[in-house]
Amino acid sequence: MGSGTVLGGRHSSSGWRIPRPPKREGPVVPVSERDLDDAWKLRFRDPLVEAAFREEQRSSSARILRPSVFVALATILAFGVLDPIAFPETWRSILVIRLVALALPVAVLAFLATLPRFARWTRPLLEVGSVGAGWAVAAMIAVGQPQEPGTTVYFAALSFPLASAAIGLLPSGFAASVVRAGLIVLAFPAVALVRKLPGWGPPLPADVVVVSLGTLLLLWFFFSVAGYFREAWQRRTFVTMRLLEAASEKVRSVAADLKRLNEEKSTFLGIAAHDLRNPLGVILGYAEMLRDEEFPRKDAAEMAAKIVVSAERVRDLVAGLLEVSAAEAGRVALERRPCDLLGIARRVVESQLETAARKEIGIRLDGAPVVVTGDPGAIQQVIENVVSNAVKFSPWRSTVVVAVHADGGAGLVDVEDEGPGVSDADRARLFAKFARLSARPTGGESSTGLGLSIVKTLTEAMGGEVSLESPPGRGARFRVRLPV
Repeated sequence: MGSGTVLGGRHSSSGWRIPRPPKREGPVVPVSERDLDDAWKLRFRDPLVEAAFREEQRSSSARILRPSVFVALATILAFGVLDPIAFPETWRSILVIRLVALALPVAVLAFLATLPRFARWTRPLLEVGSVGAGWAVAAMIAVGQPQEPGTTVYFAALSFPLASAAIGLLPSGFAASVVRAGLIVLAFPAVALVRKLPGWGPPLPADVVVVSLGTLLLLWFFFSVAGYFREAWQRRTFVTMRLLEAASEKVRSVAADLKRLNEEKSTFLGIAAHDLRNPLGVILGYAEMLRDEEFPRKDAAEMAAKIVVSAERVRDLVAGLLEVSAAEAGRVALERRPCDLLGIARRVVESQLETAARKEIGIRLDGAPVVVTGDPGAIQQVIENVVSNAVKFSPWRSTVVVAVHADGGAGLVDVEDEGPGVSDADRARLFAKFARLSARPTGGESSTGLGLSIVKTLTEAMGGEVSLESPPGRGARFRVRLPV
């Protein structure tokens, strides 16, 4: 992917820098498109998704809590300036209610909002305090002696921010918002009843009752409906963002795979240019000589032998590439049946004796019969690649030991040589495709860098694992572990 891509790139095609979204902390919660439909029910069927949504809501409310509390405190104190106008005879009592029942709880909440260790107490206080604020205002109306003009405007004006804060601004669930608002609305009928009692002043004017109660009911209805759609859209946004994050992560993963495949393609082209050019040049050169000239039978046989060796190098490289590609793509159908591990290892050893004899290398097979579960052909190919590698990198007149034994619930094949071993720098790329290690074959053999990659891929496909023990300068011991 080029630098003009949106996902995974640093800039868009228009040149604007596109910032990556911040990485979310905590475990990833799997969501699906079904959760988009559940959002309208205000409840996710998956409890993990529901818990993650609630946690995000709590985090959001924590971020806006402190400024909201300070704004509420300023509003409460600002309305105190209007108390002498609305309640000229009882404004002192009203001021006490305002300070004790409204300002003090909000101030305590503002103080707790600044202390992280008390964060879990702020939300319950906010829920209870909002209802308490509504009843405190109702107490102010009940205790006060409202005088016209101004009372209607005062109470109606106070109702809107109070109901807005109680119903619309608190980031709780829809049901909690409706209940909280209902408790606040009930405060006004209580005020009207109290004002009719003897000694509590004249009853509230009819227009005050109508305007104030109507305002509260309309606000209750409006914010209840708005609260439902708000929470539904918050839930849909929550799911949509995570679906986008999952899609973005998938795109980044695909982009990484494409980059890796592109690098492997470039590596393959380099390997092909180097490893195929030499043997093909040998084949072409000797073939042209045999075509254009006549040679004694012995010389022609030597040339033909060199052509065969070079052709085998080409065959091995192409076969290795095809095997790795098929194994990684899952196109190799592996059987799962009992296999005689010692018998397979014996056949491999016998097939490598001639190659080892050219370098005067001995191969010793030790062990006892072990039955493992896997594909016999794949097991033979794995052992053959490891043993041939050991022969290829062992010094002349040395010994390669192949040991088969059981270990708990697994069968082990250990292949140990007396070569130079594997350096720490080579370990990181030992099982990678086209890996070219610092150690070189001791008999001029070719190396495609695919053998150990095939070993790892096939072994893991059969539920096993391959590992290496290689003390510096003391040879290498590869261990193949297969399930019984």
